[in-house]
Amino acid sequence: MKRPARRFRVWPPDPQLVVVLLAGELPGWEVRYAPALCLPGCSPRRWVYQASRPWPGGEEWVECVYPDELVWSIDRFCEVC
Repeated sequence: MKRPARRFRVWPPDPQLVVVLLAGELPGWEVRYAPALCLPGCSPRRWVYQASRPWPGGEEWVECVYPDELVWSIDRFCEVC
C-alpha cells in the first residue's frame, strides 16, 4: 500500500524545536541536529538534521540540510514503523 504524500510545511527557526517535531513525525527514529560546517559552502548558522535507527546488521542513517528533505527521504527510501 502506498503511503499518502506529505505536504511541505513551514518549520520553526529553532533547530531544537524542529527536532521535537521531526521525532513526532518519524516514530522509531532518533532525530538530532548538528552544525552544517561539514558541508562545503554551508553557513555556520545552518543545521544538518540527522535521523538514525537500529536495523538488523547495523543502523540506518539519513542526513539532510532541510527538515522536509529528511522526512521525504525516509518516506521514500525507508520503512517507517
